[in-house]
Amino acid sequence: MSIQPLTMDLPPEQLDPLTAELSSFLEAVRMNKQPVVDGAAGSSAVEAAQRIVQAIHDHHWKNLNTAGIAFPPV
Repeated sequence: MSIQPLTMDLPPEQLDPLTAELSSFLEAVRMNKQPVVDGAAGSSAVEAAQRIVQAIHDHHWKNLNTAGIAFPPV
């Protein structure tokens, strides 16, 4: 007689990225551990997001490396 393992399919948690990041940060605080995303990385992400939003608002792209990318004529 062999023993068969019990298996079960569980759906993945449906957390949005911001909620997951904040939960990870709170867990790091509670456990006195280094957070996965530290202040420097968070600051860099916010700066990049602000630059993207500003570029979209200004509707031009500076320093965009488009080598090898073919854009259709406008």
